[in-house]
Amino acid sequence: MSKIAIIGCTKKKRDSACCAKDLYSASNLFRKEYEYAVRIIGADEIYILSAKHHLISADTVIEPYDVTLLTMRKAERKEWSRISIEQIKEKTNS
Repeated sequence: MSKIAIIGCTKKKRDSACCAKDLYSASNLFRKEYEYAVRIIGADEIYILSAKHHLISADTVIEPYDVTLLTMRKAERKEWSRISIEQIKEKTNS
C-alpha cells in the first residue's frame, strides 16, 4: 500500500508558474512540511491542499495566486471543503 501525505499550502509563494512544491517552497514552513512528508513519513505521493485549486499533486504546475480560506464566505468554505473531501476520497479510495 502506498503512503500518501497531504500538506497545506502557504500564503508565501514564488513569483512565477512552477510545480506546486516549488511555488510554495518560498515558505520555510512549507519546506519543512514537505521534507517531513518525504523523509519521515516516506510518502510515495504528496498532495497539497490549496485554497484556490483544492487538492493538487506536488508536481502540478500552477501560477501564483492570492486566495485564502480566511477571506471566503462561509458558503464558499463549505463548498471548498466538500470538493476537497471528495478529491481526498478519490485519491485514498475511501
